[in-house]
Amino acid sequence: MDDINKWSLYEGYNIVFFIMKFLFTAFTLSCAIPGGIFTPTFCMGAVLGQIYVGFLISILGFFQVENWIQFRGLYSLLGAAAFCGSVTRTVSVAMIVLELNGHLSHACPIMVCVLTSYTISEYIKP
Repeated sequence: MDDINKWSLYEGYNIVFFIMKFLFTAFTLSCAIPGGIFTPTFCMGAVLGQIYVGFLISILGFFQVENWIQFRGLYSLLGAAAFCGSVTRTVSVAMIVLELNGHLSHACPIMVCVLTSYTISEYIKP
């Protein structure tokens, strides 16, 4: 999909998917049977990364510089790592994501996202 305007429909789907995934994950975590927390938070973080990059592209499109973002998928990876790092309150998620990804060129952005989300989650913890 080379046309930026074709992604506007998918942003709405991402928002609906995030809300539904959040509700169903909360429902399954409240059941007596353990269902896991890592994979659902990883999935929700990836969707939040796509929502963020869609919002960022629309802002950059206002200034006619939307071609600055070349890889939308990287934001899914960063969102998944940051969201999972803040929910689990661990920084080892960065190493897990780097092993899943296999590209060492993404090490610095992943570490920055995970450490930032970890710091914010520790700052606002109940």
